Amino acid sequence: MKMSFWSTTIVVVAAVGLTALVAFFAVRATPAAAVTQVQPAAADSSATARTAELQAAFAQREAAYQTQIQQVSTLLQERQTLYSQQLAELSSRAAAGDALLQQIAGQEQTLRGQIAELESARAQRQTQYQEQLGAAQSQYAARAATINAQLAEAQARLAEANALLGR
Repeated sequence: MKMSFWSTTIVVVAAVGLTALVAFFAVRATPAAAVTQVQPAAADSSATARTAELQAAFAQREAAYQTQIQQVSTLLQERQTLYSQQLAELSSRAAAGDALLQQIAGQEQTLRGQIAELESARAQRQTQYQEQLGAAQSQYAARAATINAQLAEAQARLAEANALLGR
């Protein structure tokens, strides 16, 4: 049987109230010997019978209160055990979560270092690529100029040969 926090609180307050009530009646109640001493020797039998009834009623009430107190104490003990187990489980989970968080934080630092290394390598490669591209473009331009010059020379010779042949 699971009870909410407020239900448990109400049960505990009721137990404390019952305990206080029992203690109050225990202090107020006087033993039978004291009652007989206070009463005059000529007390009538109805007063004695009434006193016996009251004492029996008080004893019955006290027994009921003691039973209720025992039940509340048992329930309270069970709740304390349950709460202790839940607290231990939550503490264990929190510790596991903290350990996982520390592990992830370490992985994050490692990954940040790897990212920095990769970005540095990418920048170096991009610089190399730009240098190689510039060199290739220069070579291409020089080669294209050479080929264009050779083509122009060949065309000039062809034109000269055609002129000699009369075409």
